[in-house]
Amino acid sequence: MKKVLLLASILALLPLTTNAITIVGLGIDRSGSINSSDFQLQINAYKSAIADTSVIPLDSSVAIGVWSFGSSVNEHFAPSLIDSNNIGDLLTSFDSIPSGGLTALGSAIDTISSSILGFAQPGDRTVIDISTDGRDTTGGNPDVSSANAIAAGIDQVNGLGVGLNADLSFIGGVDSFAISVDNFSDFEDAIKRKLRIEAGGSPIVVIPPSPISPNNPTSVPDSHGTIGLLFLSFAGLLFGRKKMNSNRS
Repeated sequence: MKKVLLLASILALLPLTTNAITIVGLGIDRSGSINSSDFQLQINAYKSAIADTSVIPLDSSVAIGVWSFGSSVNEHFAPSLIDSNNIGDLLTSFDSIPSGGLTALGSAIDTISSSILGFAQPGDRTVIDISTDGRDTTGGNPDVSSANAIAAGIDQVNGLGVGLNADLSFIGGVDSFAISVDNFSDFEDAIKRKLRIEAGGSPIVVIPPSPISPNNPTSVPDSHGTIGLLFLSFAGLLFGRKKMNSNRS
């Protein structure tokens, strides 16, 4: 009986294991401090990184949302599970990003946090990925915004800084990190490396129970009926996950 209860307890945890996805909210600096050629290098780098299936797989295990920030924050692609059906729309969304304005870093973190937490389901891993060549010049304090995002349930706020003026002090969350590069010519390699880490994340592993010793007088062999019922329950959980994913894609 104890073995049956143990297996049932593990099955109760499986939705977190089979259901969890990673949601990455991209916050892209479009401020006037980035000249037109560097801005285009940045946009092309994002498109190249996301089109690379070794960075972002097309199996609905990763959701992406895209925002840009200057004097204000604009959404260009709402958080969506990425697969072969919508990767083209995601890539095209980068072409709609304008350039110019101040640097609303804090406001970007606030906006992205609210959106991806609204999209997330229990067990999902949520990451805000901010790239910038400077520091906040309008809007809220990015350090406060990052702390508020973590308190609200965001797992990581990470940063990619370009040049000596990039302020990445806002990063927060367990295992959060920042990458710095000298100029936008190095941006593509950096964003690919960064997204691989963020999209891959840390796998959630359920450790199977240790075999119960045949000499253990408290162990009771499972009947075939009990094992069959547990198997069907597991299959139902997997089916339910596929249905949930299709509902929020």
